[in-house]
Amino acid sequence: MGTAYIVIKFTHSDMLIPAVKQLEACAFVESWDAVEGHADLLLRVRCTTAELPDEVRQLERIKRITVYPIADGEDNLTMPNPLPIRAYLFIDTDPEQKEAVRNTILALPETLSCTRVSGKCDLVALLKGETFPELKKAVSRKVQTLDGVLRLKPHYACNIKQL
Repeated sequence: MGTAYIVIKFTHSDMLIPAVKQLEACAFVESWDAVEGHADLLLRVRCTTAELPDEVRQLERIKRITVYPIADGEDNLTMPNPLPIRAYLFIDTDPEQKEAVRNTILALPETLSCTRVSGKCDLVALLKGETFPELKKAVSRKVQTLDGVLRLKPHYACNIKQL
């Protein structure tokens, strides 16, 4: 069984809290974040695209589910505790520059991880910051401008349990 990111967009944002309550008890969920951006909920789970857990499929009012399987050997993320303000970056790259982009992102002090994935993008980077403005600035100045980055979808998150 592999590891994957699952990005969920609900038809109504009021479904986020019930979904989180339902999924928190699931052993396959490694971590979850309520996110701002093109989605409402981002999960890191142990599964594959073919084995999307029934608990995820059965969530109510889902508009869209996108699964990003993590490449073999790339599932060694250790989340800091307490979790900082962070951004998940879903990055499309020029195929010839993917490794150079990944290595540059990994060298940034804000980077927690940068994993190879399959599906609708090439890399998922996880960056941390002290504040959202600081983190957004790092994304726009240090990642989005990298030679080889074709498209970048950021999802900003903080631990809603700490609010």
